[in-house]
Amino acid sequence: GRTPQLSLSTLRQDIGGFDFGSAAEFVDFSHPSLVNGKRSTLYPSLSLPLVTPSFFLTPKVGVHYTYYSLYEIPPSATDLTIPAFPNSISRSLPIFSVDSGLIYERETNALGQGVIQTLEPRFYYVNIPFRDQNQIPLFDTAIADFNYAQIFSENMFSGGDRINDARQLTAAVTSRMLLPSNGQEVLRGTFGQRYYFKDQQVTLGPAAPRTYNASNFLTALSGRVSEHWTLEGASEYDQRDYRTERLTLAARYRPEGLKALNLSYRYLSGDITTTGPIKQVDLSAQWPIAGRWYGVGRFNYSLSDSRIVEGIGGLEYGADCWTIRFVVQRFALTAGTSSSSLFLQLELNGFSRLGSNPLEALKRSIPGYQRINAPSPDRKPGDSFDFYD
Repeated sequence: GRTPQLSLSTLRQDIGGFDFGSAAEFVDFSHPSLVNGKRSTLYPSLSLPLVTPSFFLTPKVGVHYTYYSLYEIPPSATDLTIPAFPNSISRSLPIFSVDSGLIYERETNALGQGVIQTLEPRFYYVNIPFRDQNQIPLFDTAIADFNYAQIFSENMFSGGDRINDARQLTAAVTSRMLLPSNGQEVLRGTFGQRYYFKDQQVTLGPAAPRTYNASNFLTALSGRVSEHWTLEGASEYDQRDYRTERLTLAARYRPEGLKALNLSYRYLSGDITTTGPIKQVDLSAQWPIAGRWYGVGRFNYSLSDSRIVEGIGGLEYGADCWTIRFVVQRFALTAGTSSSSLFLQLELNGFSRLGSNPLEALKRSIPGYQRINAPSPDRKPGDSFDFYD
């Protein structure tokens, strides 16, 4: 368990041209058979954003400090299963980064019409020195999912128990096509890769450190094929083994607010934890049923294992002053086991929510999901189903 968990983030902007940020967290970890302890984290940082309409440059410096106070190992654990840790551990790491980019625009003819085409290269440099962290237990840390957002982050690990050593540069370029009349995006293409100037030293457990000098190549393409339909595709390509590590294809239908239909296919190549590639299809939707009733659902099916990975079904009803949500969620844990959750929530619009909250699960599982009672500045009396774009 991780109770209590307290987090605080602050950001003060434009203090003499500088931005000052700070992130703090305190977590008390407990486990019946593993090491227990408290982790306190403080990460103050100072950045200097230099921004023009066609250029940005943001150098940033910070110090990431972590302190552990470890309890005695529970009696049920043995020396064979739990490594020996000191009673207290501290770690302090300076972090330096520079985020920069350019924005070029030109008018051209494409897609059968006049458009504005952009070219947006971006470069992100990170430097973090090595610290031996083998004496720090792993409470909540794993390798973060490798994607476009992650290659523009400082740490390759999620959680707070490991901070990677780094001397690396991410280079990416995005090109967009916009309608001159309203700036609406009709096509976007993105390519990116991370380059390493040193071998990896900080790892998770016995995992082999990285020794290659360039990450896999990330590509993404999305386009609006009609007023309501959008097609998307993304891939991760391993240029060392000449194979596609992952591929996602998706079609999304948005005829109006509170109506969303998504269909996608996902492919992941096999690794040491799987017997073969992972292939999944995913169908999700939010749709009006009748009157003030709305339905939500998701069906995520594994073609490789011939089983449901995750299923969600539910109903929402919105009155003028209150909203009720009933959602059932079921997802697979292992090949033969699954877990189910039931959410029932009553929301008094603009005041409070009672019961278990399904909103995070719905936002994560159904792209384009919108609260049926989200406020709108031009809402009319009796209109219960406003939405945000």
